[in-house]
Amino acid sequence: MIIVSLFTLEYATRIWLADRKLGFIFSFLGIIDLIAILSFFLASGVNLDLRSLRAFRLIRLIRALKLARYRRAVQRFHRALAIAREALILFFCVAGILLYMAAMGIYHFGNVVQPENLKSVSAEH
Repeated sequence: MIIVSLFTLEYATRIWLADRKLGFIFSFLGIIDLIAILSFFLASGVNLDLRSLRAFRLIRLIRALKLARYRRAVQRFHRALAIAREALILFFCVAGILLYMAAMGIYHFGNVVQPENLKSVSAEH
């Protein structure tokens, strides 16, 4: 209820601040927002099955992410990963080997102390 109230407040604020209020209300995204908000209030007041209207909430969630706004940052991040690709591969390979060796060391020394709990590595799975 709190989340829907916040979305409702945000929707009302966007209408209030819009230069063309009717243009915003009847735009595609304005209608999607209205349906997403109204589906909650209608379902809570009336005993109807409005589960199919929940898909509009997904559209609202996807719209809220607005990842297109960060396109340049994503491109810079991709370029940085491409430049550091070989170093990252080497790091993860060495980290994987060290992790495996640490796990085997823990098993080897733990088996001496608690042989009944650590019978074999393959028997644990």
